[in-house]
Amino acid sequence: MRAKVLIVVGSLDRGGCEKHLLTTLPLLSEKGYNFDIFTLSHAGTMEEDFKSSGINVIPLWYKNTPRRKNGILSRLFRLIVVSLQFSYSILTTPYSIIHFFLPASYWLGAPLSFIFSNAKRVMSRRSLNDYLSHRPFIRQFESFLHRRMHFILGNSKSVVDQLIAEGSPPNKTGLIYNGVSAPVSSTNPSTLRQALGIPESSLVLVIVANLIAYKGHIDLLKAMAQVSSNTQTDWKLLIVGRDDGMLPELLRYAESANIGENVMYLGSRQDIADIYAASDIGLLVSHQEGFSNAILEGMAAGLPMVVTNVGGNAEAVTHRITGLVVPPMIPSVLSEAIQELLSNPVTRKEMGDQGKKKVHSLFSLKNCVNSYDEVYKKLLSAPLDSPLKKR
Repeated sequence: MRAKVLIVVGSLDRGGCEKHLLTTLPLLSEKGYNFDIFTLSHAGTMEEDFKSSGINVIPLWYKNTPRRKNGILSRLFRLIVVSLQFSYSILTTPYSIIHFFLPASYWLGAPLSFIFSNAKRVMSRRSLNDYLSHRPFIRQFESFLHRRMHFILGNSKSVVDQLIAEGSPPNKTGLIYNGVSAPVSSTNPSTLRQALGIPESSLVLVIVANLIAYKGHIDLLKAMAQVSSNTQTDWKLLIVGRDDGMLPELLRYAESANIGENVMYLGSRQDIADIYAASDIGLLVSHQEGFSNAILEGMAAGLPMVVTNVGGNAEAVTHRITGLVVPPMIPSVLSEAIQELLSNPVTRKEMGDQGKKKVHSLFSLKNCVNSYDEVYKKLLSAPLDSPLKKR
């Protein structure tokens, strides 16, 4: 009999966590698991992708419109309805495992699962705990939840260390790195460059990250302004990701720094493999991070990566072997690293090749899926204990 697993997440809008689930869940289904997805907010832009991959997305009773400005009463009503539907779902469906992804699903779903389900409970945290820094009550609440889960997962050593420091039992806390498959480009790099109006002689840098303040796009533009002043290299920067409100600020800064013609904003794209294939250097300059799929995808495409030393970035990128690791929020140092790679084609090639090898050996999608399978099997074979007991 196939084990029934409920995945709980905020939405299925395009992002790192959602892409991770889309790549792993269908492969886990092949190993004998039957997945449902419960979204707290709305199904999201990737709903059909999941459905076409054979993953059931539970229709919400309350249809929320993304980014709709709801009043307090409307938000309270939605919270009540979502809580009732979630409780009904776990009470009436014999789930063997309930797996929470991202904080909001954990805060709402875990307490309700204590009451209405005997399923084994798993939580995956995919970022550092910066979001708790000014929320002492939430920090205490999460610590309370940690001790009552059957297993907790982090996607980098840094995340796992924080979880244990918060009270997650070490024997019930584990690490599963993100995994990616080798990207397959569907078009010739020259064709994409022509479509974007990029000359063949240009060196192309790419950052794949939604336009959110902590992703460091302003730092990157400041660094590129310094690069522009110090090099004669013809370069283009491709910024790929959903705009969460920062685009006007980025446009203004690029124009004021006289690099507007060098910077291209491509929005949210599905042809990421093609974009990587047409690029020369990959970037991720976050102020905080768990463990980035974008870094692994860039390495798998053979790009040397320049990343900030936050979260699991330095676990993915080996400094001066597969790329360059720089401190966050220091554009001058970031600029120096970028200039070094722009001026050294041999170094770019060597780092790119080493990155592909590292992804294949440590961060493959196969390794990631097998790790989830191992955790699930251990939970399913263990007797049902009472995690509500004080430990």
